[in-house]
Amino acid sequence: MHEKKTISEYAAGVVRVLSIPPVMITLLILAVFLLREGVFRTASEAWWAVFFLALFPSMAYPVSWLLPAVRKKGREGQRDLAFLFSAAGYLGGFLYGVLYVRRPEQALIFTVYLFSLALLALCNGVFKRRASGHACSVTGTVILAGWQFGMVGAAVGLLCYCVIFWSSVRAKRHTPTEFLLGTAVCAGAALAGWLLVISGDCFGLL
Repeated sequence: MHEKKTISEYAAGVVRVLSIPPVMITLLILAVFLLREGVFRTASEAWWAVFFLALFPSMAYPVSWLLPAVRKKGREGQRDLAFLFSAAGYLGGFLYGVLYVRRPEQALIFTVYLFSLALLALCNGVFKRRASGHACSVTGTVILAGWQFGMVGAAVGLLCYCVIFWSSVRAKRHTPTEFLLGTAVCAGAALAGWLLVISGDCFGLL
C-alpha cells in the first residue's frame, strides 16, 4: 500500500515540474527580449534562442517513445537521448549566436548553457561525480538573470534557486551535495563563457 504524500511533497513535485530547464530558459529569454534592449533585437532572434535552448532539447521525450530501443531502456534511455538532443540544440545555438548574430550579450547566453552541459558531462561521465543537471540549468538561468537585470534579477533568481533546491531535496531527486555540485559546475561554465565571449572578445578572433 502506497503512503499518502504530504502537502510539502506535492509542492516539491510541482516546483520540480515548473522549474524544468525548457521552462526556466524560455522565461529568461522572454524576459530579456521584452525588458532589455539590444540583446534580442527581433522576435526572430528570440524565437531561435527558444528553439535551440528549449524546444529542440524537449523533443527528445516524444522521440524516445518512437524508438523501441530507447523505450526498452526506460527512464535511463530517455535521459541519454535528452542529453544528445540538448547537446545538439545548445551547440546549434552557440554557432548561431557566435557565427551568425555575433552579438556578445546574446552569444554569452548560448555559451553558458553549452559550456555547462560540457562540464556536466565531464563531471558525471569522466570523474564519476554525480552533479545535478537540474541544478546546473537553474544556476545558469539565475546567473544570466543577475547579469541582465542586476540586483533585482539576482534577488529573484536567488529566491527561485533556494525554492528549487528545497524541492529537489524534498522530492529526493538529488542530495544537497549533488545539487551544489551542479551549481558549482555551472558557475565554472559561466566564468569560462564570460572570459571567452565578453572579456576575451572571441568575435575579434573570428
